[in-house]
Amino acid sequence: MFFRLLLRESSGTSQAFRTAAAREIKHFVDELAEYISSKHQYSQYIAYVQAEGIVTIVFTAGANALDMNKAEENNSKTRVILQLRMLAKGADFAAQKEKGKHT
Repeated sequence: MFFRLLLRESSGTSQAFRTAAAREIKHFVDELAEYISSKHQYSQYIAYVQAEGIVTIVFTAGANALDMNKAEENNSKTRVILQLRMLAKGADFAAQKEKGKHT
């Protein structure tokens, strides 16, 4: 229910609701970035970029899944898992490069 409300309000006509929805999405990103930074010892920047990508991918996939049948949902889940893994690998590479371990 919360997801549907957030989705609807993030693209709604009321500026106040769009602002509130954007604030909630940013809160998700901030919390996830803090977790990623702490867990992997990534810089705040790398962790934030990764978190922002994760939230964007998952939020978009969730929005698209609302109108999917079961087979489409399963295909979407497979793609989302791959996308998230690719994002995680890229974040790890960027963090290592930032620390000077890759050239």
